[in-house]
Amino acid sequence: YQYYLQVKKDILDGRLRSSLEQGIRLAGLAVQADFGDYHQFESHDFLREYVLFPMDWTQDEAVLEELTQKVAQEHRTHSGITAAEAELMYINEVERLDGFGQEMFPVKDDLENAKYISRLFAARHKFYKQNKICTE
Repeated sequence: YQYYLQVKKDILDGRLRSSLEQGIRLAGLAVQADFGDYHQFESHDFLREYVLFPMDWTQDEAVLEELTQKVAQEHRTHSGITAAEAELMYINEVERLDGFGQEMFPVKDDLENAKYISRLFAARHKFYKQNKICTE
């Protein structure tokens, strides 16, 4: 559950990027995990108040309304799935995103730290490559 919350936060904060289709699938799974089955609600007006997409996606109300309706349709397809199953499906979907598991760092700074880090990693790689026989 904690891992689900973390990857969901990474998506909503924009640290992990997704396509529009992936974002709608993820939002539908999140609604299923957080609120349960579609048929429990008379309307999906509550989705307007629920954060479904990364903040930088859209500020246009008409587009946001259309995306919210697509999420409601996606939510309908997940009826009968438990919260734990929806969370696992969410995690599996996130793990397929481009860039998952990668961290980005600035390459250039005022001290040119990038050269130091590059040399550090090259030396580490050389050390482990030379000592590979010892570790086996």
